[in-house]
Amino acid sequence: MKPMKTQDLDSLVKLKSILVFSVDCWGASYLRNVLTHGSTHITTKQGNKTLPTELWIDILDLAELYVYKNTYKLVYGIEISLKSTNGNRTEPTLICNVLEEWKECEELTNGDLVNAYEKCLKDPAYD
Repeated sequence: MKPMKTQDLDSLVKLKSILVFSVDCWGASYLRNVLTHGSTHITTKQGNKTLPTELWIDILDLAELYVYKNTYKLVYGIEISLKSTNGNRTEPTLICNVLEEWKECEELTNGDLVNAYEKCLKDPAYD
C-alpha cells in the first residue's frame, strides 16, 4: 500500500477510489501529532483540564502495546474539506464513508451480479 498524498485528494474523490484505512494506527498517531503542538490542545469537554505531555506519551505507549495491528476498513472519499487538525492552520482533509458491504468475487454467480459488482466498483454509493 502506498500512503495518500495531499495532491491526490481531488482525484481520489472524483474517481471514487476505494481506499484501505488502518483503524488501529490512526488514533494513536493522530494524538501524537496533536501532542507535538503541546498537550494544551487535548482538553476535557468541560473545564479545559489537561494532562502533562509526558503522561500522554506514557498512555499512548501503553495503548499501542495492545493495539491489534490488522484492523482495516474499506473507505471512499466523498468530499474535501478544510479542517484544522492541529489547532492552528487548516489543511485539506478527505472526508470518507466506510464501504459497509462488499461482495466477494466468488459470490458472483451470474452476469447480473457481475454487472452490479462492476457498477459498485465504479460508484461505491451505487445501490
